[in-house]
Amino acid sequence: MGREQFLATLGFATRYLDLLANDRGILPEAYHVLEIGTGWHPVQPIAHFLCGADHIRTVDIDPLLNSANVGKTLQHFRESALDGTLLQALPRARLDRIAHVRMQALGDPRSASSADLLQPYRVFTFTGPDWHKAEPPSSLDFSFSHSVLEYIPLASLRRLFRELRSLTKTTGVMAHFVSLKDQFSVFDSDLSPFNYLRYSSRMWKYLDSPLIPQSRLRSSDYLSALSDGGWTLFHQDSQLGKLEDLASIPLAAEFQSYTTEDLRVLRLWLAARLR
Repeated sequence: MGREQFLATLGFATRYLDLLANDRGILPEAYHVLEIGTGWHPVQPIAHFLCGADHIRTVDIDPLLNSANVGKTLQHFRESALDGTLLQALPRARLDRIAHVRMQALGDPRSASSADLLQPYRVFTFTGPDWHKAEPPSSLDFSFSHSVLEYIPLASLRRLFRELRSLTKTTGVMAHFVSLKDQFSVFDSDLSPFNYLRYSSRMWKYLDSPLIPQSRLRSSDYLSALSDGGWTLFHQDSQLGKLEDLASIPLAAEFQSYTTEDLRVLRLWLAARLR
């Protein structure tokens, strides 16, 4: 992760923090966070520590973290704390916690585990399918994911939202960013972001990546799963693709019942409270 990507990820963290604060304008005191999808660089969990979180749990199906990447992430935080860019990128950060980052000696990350490196920032990891057992019921103030839900099939997504509901306080909030475009179009500029809508489910099984399978769910599917899971939407922000790009794709039968506006959504922000 380079510095530009690091600062961009802090920008996403700021948006999640604003959604957590929502109509109150302030963050909960000593709040409790769950991140779905740890990934390789724990930028957002550490950002929550800086903004006052008391306990941050980050979970993933696969163990993607390693000491070198955690060390690099911490180095980015320390350098940006020293040169003043951290507070600019993360305006809700507490000065006492920025001082904590400045004073932490980095050392050689290879001499410690990822868990040991993250412990001073109150970040705790969990890997495996039983992630929902890592925290007690009704303990979360906030849960979030970033570019994760698009890989989760509908039945599993519904189960995820129900499990998050059971883990969340009555005053809690969840927020998610979802990319709804064909991920193959990121690597092949000749492909439309809607390209995968042309294939039947049967055909898509053979074309999709077995490593990062794309669910191809549309925005209405996420809204339905959210509501069925006991959540009430309070924020939705959708970025639409070009109408002519969608019109150029012969839709598979399973996508022909969706509205044009639903199919055009390529990027989706969602935030919800318990119902």
